Amino acid sequence: MTTPTTLPELKTGQILVSKRGKEYIAHKVSKPRRNTGFIEPLYRLENGIVGNKEWQLEELQAAGLTLKGET
Repeated sequence: MTTPTTLPELKTGQILVSKRGKEYIAHKVSKPRRNTGFIEPLYRLENGIVGNKEWQLEELQAAGLTLKGET
């Protein structure tokens, strides 16, 4: 059993892979819709189109996404 690795801070254009093998392109949000006080960066995911939901690194990790090439 492998231990889950924590995601590093992502750059726009990096590819995340779900447990099912679906790939998403991360886009770092410069003007977030959520009021987080800019403590942590927020990301939107693209799979054909850029989604509206904003994700923090912990949320991406909890959803089972990993950085491509680190699975």
